[in-house]
Amino acid sequence: MTTRSAAISGIGYATPRHKVTNAMLSEFMDTSDQWIQERTGIKERRWARCGFEALGETSNLEMALVAARAALQNAGTAPQELDAIIYATITPDRELPGNAARLGVELGARADIPAYEVRNHCSGFLYGLQIGNALISAARCERVLVVGMELQSTGLNLCTAGRNTAVLFGDGGGAVVLQARSTPGILRIKLASDGRYAEKLGLEAPGFKRGYYLKTEDFCGEQPGVSPRMEGKLIFKMASLRMPQVVRTVLGECGFSIEDLSIIIPHQANQRILDMLSHELEGRVEIFSNIASYGNTTAGSIPLALAEAVAQGKVKPGQLVCLTSFGAGFSWGAALCRW
Repeated sequence: MTTRSAAISGIGYATPRHKVTNAMLSEFMDTSDQWIQERTGIKERRWARCGFEALGETSNLEMALVAARAALQNAGTAPQELDAIIYATITPDRELPGNAARLGVELGARADIPAYEVRNHCSGFLYGLQIGNALISAARCERVLVVGMELQSTGLNLCTAGRNTAVLFGDGGGAVVLQARSTPGILRIKLASDGRYAEKLGLEAPGFKRGYYLKTEDFCGEQPGVSPRMEGKLIFKMASLRMPQVVRTVLGECGFSIEDLSIIIPHQANQRILDMLSHELEGRVEIFSNIASYGNTTAGSIPLALAEAVAQGKVKPGQLVCLTSFGAGFSWGAALCRW
């Protein structure tokens, strides 16, 4: 019996054109370039928003189309050849029905394929990758499109009260085409979650639990419910623990060590977290970082970083590559791939 494996055969990415520097943010809130860089490593981010108004430049779906078309072209795959679409995002253009099914229509994919919506936040792309890998390994699909894309800028509180999260997030992401192969591609994916910390990172509204989907008070006060909240010190502590831990676990389960890795493509949450990841792994492997240019693009950050690493020649055929993330839920994970 031939062993089936999913491999990434094409990749693409997309971001808005508009660059927002730290100095530009200081026009709306009490902050500075030095304050932001020292705490996050971010110099600028891409936003589909300028000031307090939406630019109308793009949407989450429009960016996903650009990324998906590039991934399909790089894979030599026609949209009609796709057997499933998996779309990871916490910022769909509309809450119901989301973006996945519409993406298939816009791409020209067949109308009878499944379209999955994944909402695992910063780990969303890895969760989507696991679904695609399982579908291919089980011989249910031959080619699967996995998208991680966010448009977060229009939901940020740009007042000083929202500073701790508003400076972090950017818009953009990427897409990959997974294809069935007889040789190893994705070697193993390890996912985990711990809901005890659900209140430590996220937002309260919108939500159906509240009776009305949104209430007037959700937009008021020092901490409006529609703005993301984050307990930064705890997030840093847990991410610094879980990410190196899951990288070691997935390597060990495949019989490898850190020295066998060529590069780690982590979720881009904070440069200090990436530095701690490198420290915990004793500096024995390169940790790719592009957070200075894009900020935290949540489910979009790993495919966006992977696309840039490939374009820069940092990921080459035959190399062992590890993708890893940590985020809201809490959820975290790692994927080990032979490129």
